[in-house]
Amino acid sequence: MRSQPTKLAAAVAASLAVLAVPAAASAHGAGLPDVIHAWADSLHPEGITYDPTRGAFLVSSERHGTVSIVEPSGAVTTLIDDPELVSTYGLRVDHRNGLLYVTDGDLGFGVDSSPETPTAGLAVYDLETGERVRYTDLDAIVTDGAAHTANDVAVAPDGTAYVTDPVAGLVFEVEPDGDASVFIDDPALVTPGGFGANGIVERGGKLIIGNYSGGSLWTVDVDDPGTVEEIATEGDLTGLDGLAWDGRTLVAVTNSLSGKGTDAVHRFRLDYGWNEADETSVQLSPEQPTTLTTTGGCGVYTVFGDLAALRTGEGTPRDDFFIRGF
Repeated sequence: MRSQPTKLAAAVAASLAVLAVPAAASAHGAGLPDVIHAWADSLHPEGITYDPTRGAFLVSSERHGTVSIVEPSGAVTTLIDDPELVSTYGLRVDHRNGLLYVTDGDLGFGVDSSPETPTAGLAVYDLETGERVRYTDLDAIVTDGAAHTANDVAVAPDGTAYVTDPVAGLVFEVEPDGDASVFIDDPALVTPGGFGANGIVERGGKLIIGNYSGGSLWTVDVDDPGTVEEIATEGDLTGLDGLAWDGRTLVAVTNSLSGKGTDAVHRFRLDYGWNEADETSVQLSPEQPTTLTTTGGCGVYTVFGDLAALRTGEGTPRDDFFIRGF
């Protein structure tokens, strides 16, 4: 039984002080500007990843369910326009295998949103051509009648993908052949009345998962998904959204989309056992960042697609968005 996107949108809307420090100027090099101000028809991107094969960024679209290429110059072209996608969120490039992983959901904010569309899915595309390789309907493997969505994705070296569901607080596992199952169903990743499991990264056979409304970090060994352990942190991480590795540093964004939290980029140094995360820096953002990506030695970049305006209906459609380096 599928949840109505309109009901889910209402639930999202209901759940939805330090000095500001801008990104350092000229800190990124390699032809990447510190700020890219791009324009595309009401795109409202939520997810971002860097494509080293193009030397450009890829962004998703909550409104149109597309994936677009954003050049350092700000030029925007559509790479994927798949009619099966309603709203695209997390993106992950697997450049070794020439693949792009895209999460698909329906929170009720897409132009093609309807009661019949899947509210949680993972699509895989040829990175060069944008042709679809496979699509996995994650709705099909949950029969609890509850609301679900797909938000972020991490990909292990063997091609296994892990997809977060912040509405239900689940993590799905999708095998390289597309077979899927519920990988983690743990109360630690659930926030009643808010968003739970959100950002996710993989490294060395372990996952780190952020709880958005709970403002907490959790880790799990992929060989032992029954043991979800909290990573001790200091400071307020309410609105914990995208995660990324920058070398050995874990980088995270927090935002105020829920009405709480700070719009900022945080860097953490983890101890050997991933039991504690020492916050080494915080940079406030002039926008509400949702996700971020590393760029191979050129720092990290966030994306701002003004999802608040889209979800409240104020000022939409907005045709510009920002990619900002930190």
